[in-house]
Amino acid sequence: MLYIFQVSAISFILFHKHDRGYACSSTGYEIDGRCCPLCSRGTRLYQDCTRNTTTICVSCVGSTFTDKLNHFIKCQSCTMCDPVLV
Repeated sequence: MLYIFQVSAISFILFHKHDRGYACSSTGYEIDGRCCPLCSRGTRLYQDCTRNTTTICVSCVGSTFTDKLNHFIKCQSCTMCDPVLV
């Protein structure tokens, strides 16, 4: 079960621990033998989960974005749209 809480610009994601020996699900990534939850769209990784804490994600700012679950340390830069195509 996954719980997501938004506190100002920081999202806290709570998750159940997995049993060692199993691969992380599509909503997690492995680091130091643990499965950490991925950050949601529009956010990036601020701090990996630890044995006692969960992944901490922060919102993308300025002209940056993420469009999928991720553990990016930086958001991607937005490009300027062609006014004819908008």
